[in-house]
Amino acid sequence: MRVVDFEPIFWPYVVGLGAAMAGVSALIEGALARRRRHGAETVKQRAARLATALTETASLVEEMDKEISERHALVEKLREDIRSYQELVDLKESQANAVAQLLREELHKSERASILKHFGLHFLFYVLGIASTIAFEVWLLP
Repeated sequence: MRVVDFEPIFWPYVVGLGAAMAGVSALIEGALARRRRHGAETVKQRAARLATALTETASLVEEMDKEISERHALVEKLREDIRSYQELVDLKESQANAVAQLLREELHKSERASILKHFGLHFLFYVLGIASTIAFEVWLLP
């Protein structure tokens, strides 16, 4: 085995290269330290920030899901309304006439009852007016 003997001119280059590497290393360490001092986030801080963002995103997704469910329920209600209106539209003429006749009879009954109630109420106030006039003449004008 042969031993390599380096010439004396080689050693200043080795020292210079080592010094340059030490200088670059010191510059990098200084930049990282300065960055940490001026508020650059560490891995722990970044992980906490990202976890918070993920939690907020999850809550937004839940809100969106709730809103979508509400809108879906509204759509189902509208579909049911459309179905019932379509059934009314699809009524045959005889069925429509029967429904109209039934509604007319109910309206006529309620009108008759309303007329009787109003007549009774007017008659009551008429009688009270006569009674108050007689009482006024008897007690206040002797």
